[in-house]
Amino acid sequence: MLLKDKIKMEKEMEPLVVLHLEGIFWKAYEWSAFRFVREIKSYKVQKRYVKQLKREIVSLGFPQEVLERILPLGCSLVSKEEKCAVVRVSESGTTDAFNVWKANVEEGEKKEQPMQPQSLAVVQEEFVDYGASLLTKAPPDKKTASAKVIEKLQAFQVEVASPIQCMMFVSELQACLKEQL
Repeated sequence: MLLKDKIKMEKEMEPLVVLHLEGIFWKAYEWSAFRFVREIKSYKVQKRYVKQLKREIVSLGFPQEVLERILPLGCSLVSKEEKCAVVRVSESGTTDAFNVWKANVEEGEKKEQPMQPQSLAVVQEEFVDYGASLLTKAPPDKKTASAKVIEKLQAFQVEVASPIQCMMFVSELQACLKEQL
C-alpha cells in the first residue's frame, strides 16, 4: 500500500487509530499519530515533507511486539489484518487541536517525549547480576564496564533505530564488556 493510500484512510472525525505494519514496525500517520500520542502512549513523532503528496506528513513507529503490550491501555482493537490494525480510542480530537499539535512537531526531529522502557529497573538488575564479576575487578576510581553499558542502554532509543543500528549497538556493548575482562 502506498503512503498516499494510507493517508487517505485517515478519518478526521472517527476516534480510530490506523496502524500499518511496515517491515517490523507498526506506523501511524497524521490523525492516527495524533490520537495515539494523546490517548494510548506518548511516543516520538516525526514530521517530514513528502514530495509525492506535496505536504508534510507526521508519523510515529514502534516495534511489532510492542502492539500487544499497548492494547490493554484503555483502547480496543477493532480489526487486525496482516499489515493493518485499527484501534478505537475514546475521542477523535478537534481539527484545531490537530493543527496546533502538528505545527509544533519540528521537521526532521522527533519532538514528542521518548517512550521510557517500563522494565528498565528489571533490565538493570539483571545486567548488574550478569556483570557482577566485572564490577569487582574494576578499580574504584574508574567507571565499570557494566555501568557504562547501563548508561548506554538507557540512552539508546530502540524505537527509532534501524535493525542494523541495533545490531551495531549490541556489538558496541559487547566490546565495552570485553575491555573490562
